Amino acid sequence: MPDSAEIKEYKEESLENFTARFDKANEKSLGIIEDFLADGYKKMLENLRLYINDEDQRTNPEVIADAAFVLKRSGFFGKTMAEDVIKELSNQELSQFNCHSDQFFKKNPILTANIENSYFVFNDIRYLGVLEIQAIIRKVDRQLLARALKKADTVVKEKILTSFTWEASEELKHEIDFLGPMKLCDIEKAQVEITKIIRQLEKDGKIVICKDRDEEE
Repeated sequence: MPDSAEIKEYKEESLENFTARFDKANEKSLGIIEDFLADGYKKMLENLRLYINDEDQRTNPEVIADAAFVLKRSGFFGKTMAEDVIKELSNQELSQFNCHSDQFFKKNPILTANIENSYFVFNDIRYLGVLEIQAIIRKVDRQLLARALKKADTVVKEKILTSFTWEASEELKHEIDFLGPMKLCDIEKAQVEITKIIRQLEKDGKIVICKDRDEEE
């Protein structure tokens, strides 16, 4: 069923609200960066301005590459920038953002990815209920899950294992042990793949993510 005019208007207002908050964070970072950025990065700084101020240039590969480099060089690329935006959003707004992220990504192809990654990380599984976790493990390949749990947070690991039957839980434990030593980057890669599945499940309306962001990690 297509959205009503009221719902379309609400979605557009929500998207504009997220964009305005994000642009404000971008402008703040640009002002700080300009204070100390060396002359050698002048061209990159110009491309960062284009990225922030010219929507048509945000898909230009050269502009994206330079903007990403400057933000990373200046310490604003990644979690810090994402947290500046999402820390003021309620759980409901975060959920709305996740639903709008495809449109938002077109406007902010670099930084939206960082917001999505901060919106829900692997250790946030601790906040999910049994039904949500069971929906997730039905979608996740067992070997991928074993790799992700190899050095996972104890609470997260226990919560996932107890969502299986006793027999299936024991089998998964054996798979984890059978993996032997693993590189941290391979474990983190598996965890990122699972968080992508979780975010997609929420987009599809299969699960609801509602975590208390004030709770101690």
